[in-house]
Amino acid sequence: MRILVVDDDLASRKKMERIMGSFGQCQAAESGNAAMEAFLDALNQGQPFDLVTLDIVMPDKDGIETLLDLREVERALAGPGHKRATVFMVTSKSEKDSLITCVQAGCDDYIIKPFDREVVARKLTKFGLGQPEPEPEPQDPPAAPDGPKVDIGHEVLRQFQRGELNLPSPPTIYTKFHQLLEQEASLEEIAELLKLDVAISFQIIGVSNSPFYRGAAENKTLEQALGRLGLEATKKYVDVLATRSLYAPAGAKYREQTQTLWRQALACAHASELLAQALGLTLSQDAFTLGLLHEIGKMILLHIVADLEKGHKLGGPVSPQDLQATLSAYQGQFGAAVLHKWGFPQEYALVARHHDQPGQAPHPDLPELLLVRAAKTLATSLLAQEDPGDQSTLEGLEVAQRLGLTPALWKDVWERVRQRIEGLGSLLE
Repeated sequence: MRILVVDDDLASRKKMERIMGSFGQCQAAESGNAAMEAFLDALNQGQPFDLVTLDIVMPDKDGIETLLDLREVERALAGPGHKRATVFMVTSKSEKDSLITCVQAGCDDYIIKPFDREVVARKLTKFGLGQPEPEPEPQDPPAAPDGPKVDIGHEVLRQFQRGELNLPSPPTIYTKFHQLLEQEASLEEIAELLKLDVAISFQIIGVSNSPFYRGAAENKTLEQALGRLGLEATKKYVDVLATRSLYAPAGAKYREQTQTLWRQALACAHASELLAQALGLTLSQDAFTLGLLHEIGKMILLHIVADLEKGHKLGGPVSPQDLQATLSAYQGQFGAAVLHKWGFPQEYALVARHHDQPGQAPHPDLPELLLVRAAKTLATSLLAQEDPGDQSTLEGLEVAQRLGLTPALWKDVWERVRQRIEGLGSLLE
């Protein structure tokens, strides 16, 4: 991969060069004019850059002007079938209002200063750009000498009952967005709200241009993206992107498990929606959101356990077996508590608490509960890359008969969920 790093600030430029050097062949430019010269030379030599990182604020020719010129040069000089360079704008938080203009000018994503290698690597992975040299994983601080082992579940529950644990609040953008929905706001009003969150704006535009939704022309503005998606799809993806912030890694030790929980939540949301449509279910609550939040308690617990472990309150490191036992035993209680605190209807709390064993619920035939139980099973099967034609999973699903699930319908929905996840790619990761 050939990379052009453009930044007038020496320290920032050198830092980006050092990080990018492990991903490909890196060249630097200290101004917009120097960047244009390097970009033109590369095109003329038949060795175009695959990636450009472009600082927004530069003297003479700023990043937006340079970006417009780069895209114009590509249109004029690049041959047929040429894949245009991926461009990441590099900006400080105070400049983030310029980023929507950058989307319109043709950038693909952004990196906010101060950045580090992990941030850059996530961006590159999102766009399928190169594989870095392996770097040692950061480790959590070493534990204090082991003391008497503490029952994790009892300690968590004790602190919860004594009010010593602070359950999270819903993300601000999520709350304000749903207030607008209740007020039957227009797409224009919703767009103005979403522009306050640059990350969500970028990703909504990206979703609208994904293979799953792509139209004849590429969307450049948030208004265009919302017009293509419509209100229902916009609600779905705002819920996803706002909820994603709750799935930040609970320390290096639990990074992989956090990512697994997020993929499961996302797959279950799609499966819930598509199963409800295929079965013609009449629900009092949104199927997609029910699936998305069904195991939010696991994520909350994971953060609680990680904090207690770092504070040396559990008598030593937590084993995978102890962690899994704790999550299984208490995730329903914590999920229901969080959703109750957030003001969700009671169906959400019932699903969070009883989706693994619907028969123990006070309303065991609640359609939302049966649906999410089936959707979770389908999502697990899909993520494990099991054969959808293998009927053993469906035969072992206790709610299948009550829902009227047939092997043909199961296989059809399984495939549609797979296509939707692949069509959206890593946009929601």
